[in-house]
Amino acid sequence: IFQHFLDLVAMSGSSAMAKAIEEFLRGLLRAASRGKKHFEGSTEDIIVPLEQEGLIRPDSYNRRVLSWLVRRTPLVSRKTTTPVTYIVRLDWLSSPPQECLEHHCLRRV
Repeated sequence: IFQHFLDLVAMSGSSAMAKAIEEFLRGLLRAASRGKKHFEGSTEDIIVPLEQEGLIRPDSYNRRVLSWLVRRTPLVSRKTTTPVTYIVRLDWLSSPPQECLEHHCLRRV
């Protein structure tokens, strides 16, 4: 999981986005440690509570993180409803999908 997070941060095109991704992932770890199982809703429905609870710092890039992550990790998915609904599955942190584990095993060989 840690290597997956490092890979995600390294894939970012800018240092500001990399910091936002890292901050968001840390916030998810904090939320999971407090017993949160998942987040579901619009960008605002997910980002604002994380900011209000002090799990992530307010940042202009925060609202871009979900759409960026949905294309790069199974941790975040989205429904193509109107409005778009994101799903962040924190159970993934304790039990990552086999596809991710295999990806990292192949990279190390």
